[in-house]
Amino acid sequence: MPANGQSVCMIDLWLEDKYGRRYMLENRKVHVGVKGAFVRVLMDSGNAMEEESYARTEACMDHGHMLVMLQAGTEAGDVTAEITVEGFETRTVRLTLE
Repeated sequence: MPANGQSVCMIDLWLEDKYGRRYMLENRKVHVGVKGAFVRVLMDSGNAMEEESYARTEACMDHGHMLVMLQAGTEAGDVTAEITVEGFETRTVRLTLE
């Protein structure tokens, strides 16, 4: 991903069971931890009534859904994002900013 301060990586999170059925009524807490080159973490649950800023590292899902966006900074390097959903195992996303 270009380290131009504008590029965005979008990660679309949905809660599903082992059969691929979505948990549509779940509003679990999501936490995003980032290490390495600077990226700005933005989170949007799609809840139109929510008044919090998108720029945050922790938020609650809405109907089992969360969109996590990682906006590149201007520093090149590797980025590791650890995404934890309450009650589920942590997942890791690795990016390289060039």
